[in-house]
Amino acid sequence: NIAKEHIFLGVGSDEAIDMMMRIFCVPRKDTILITPPTYGMYGVCAKVNDVEVIKSPLDPSFDVDLEALFADVRPSTKLLFLCSPGNPTAKSIPLETIEAVLNDPRYDGMVVVDEAYVDFSTVPSACCLVDKYPKLIVLQTLSKAFGLAGIRLGMAISQESTIQYFNNVKAPYSVNKLTAEMAIDAFNNLPLLKANIQTILDERVKVAAALEGLPYVSKVHHSDTNFLLFVIPKAKEIYKSMAEAGVVTRYRGTEMHCDGCIRVTIGTPAENDEFLALLQKTAKEFGVC
Repeated sequence: NIAKEHIFLGVGSDEAIDMMMRIFCVPRKDTILITPPTYGMYGVCAKVNDVEVIKSPLDPSFDVDLEALFADVRPSTKLLFLCSPGNPTAKSIPLETIEAVLNDPRYDGMVVVDEAYVDFSTVPSACCLVDKYPKLIVLQTLSKAFGLAGIRLGMAISQESTIQYFNNVKAPYSVNKLTAEMAIDAFNNLPLLKANIQTILDERVKVAAALEGLPYVSKVHHSDTNFLLFVIPKAKEIYKSMAEAGVVTRYRGTEMHCDGCIRVTIGTPAENDEFLALLQKTAKEFGVC
């Protein structure tokens, strides 16, 4: 259980990310550190706020390379972002790794753990570490497991003194009444949330097995999220063709360690069947079978 004094509510997690740039960073002087491949809004918010981005890539297995990470940290680094489970990696970061970052004297800035997809993971939330570590901020959202991206509600969870900074900087009434009412209704229906998560997890197993059974899919990455990342020849062409046919995935082949990757979100059973059927049809059309 998290006390309300430890929670900031904003217009999606993106508002909290933008506010952190303004709270903790001096433009043209301070830096943030990200671990690509990762969520794009960290870099977008940094650019808007005129803050330099340092990139310390994950290793090819999508794990945090701690020694490389601390080698890339600068005295000017005020925010270090860890996306867990990752987007687009779909992989959770163990709490032991997060604690190793928090405990290491080579970095004394804020550590931000973005947990947009945490409800689909078996790795515990870093919220359990908030009381222990003053420099930890955990981000969560109602956009993924709750399926409420349209109401734009996210949260930052940290120690009370840090949350006070957020509340001092935020615009008045940024969370509107309709959003608040929808969120309260969602939290009053947690059994439905749990049932929906279980359906997605069951479908994730089914879709992953189907992809692994296709001879031209060379890898299906382990997933702790509501999406799968897989490697296929002519990924960009297949992605474009499928989108034109009405099934929209995400091409991720331009991101680090993601050559030939497509990211597909797990949908309803009917949507997943449609995706798999069209993928096989399109792959055949492009001669990758």
